[in-house]
Amino acid sequence: MSFNKIVITIIVIIGIAGLTFISPLLGILLELGDYTWFLVFAVAVPLVCGVILYLILRVIAKVFGLANG
Repeated sequence: MSFNKIVITIIVIIGIAGLTFISPLLGILLELGDYTWFLVFAVAVPLVCGVILYLILRVIAKVFGLANG
C-alpha cells in the first residue's frame, strides 16, 4: 500500500470521527437557519484540517524515509 493511500485512509477515519463529534453542532446550526456557519463547519474545516494533516504526515514520512519523492 502506498504512502498516499495510507495517509488518505487515516485522514478519512479522523474526519469521520471529527464529524461525529460536531454533528450536534451542525444540527443546531441547521435548526437556527445559520447556513453559512453550517457550511464552514461541515465543509471548510474538515478540508483545511485534512490538508494540514496530510502535509504534516508527509513531512514526517520524508524525515523518516517512508515517502518517495
